[in-house]
Amino acid sequence: MASTGSFSAMAIFWTTPDQSISLRARLSGSPVINATGNIGSALSPFMIGWLKDLTGSFNSGLWFVASLLVIGAVIIWAIPMKASRPRATP
Repeated sequence: MASTGSFSAMAIFWTTPDQSISLRARLSGSPVINATGNIGSALSPFMIGWLKDLTGSFNSGLWFVASLLVIGAVIIWAIPMKASRPRATP
């Protein structure tokens, strides 16, 4: 269930640059978004381990990751999207 939600969210997430930034900005924006995600994926296990060592529980690390997800969702929600063109009717 978590994988289904995660992969569904990724598909929706990657439509955001197309709707919010120009074509020229997308050429550098998409790689920056991808690199930031990869850095986060590399650092998250270390942060979770550090927080577990600090507190003695995995709960703090999981709350940290959950808070980052919520912050990311709020940021995505706050990005203004371009108005879509009306569909042509026959």
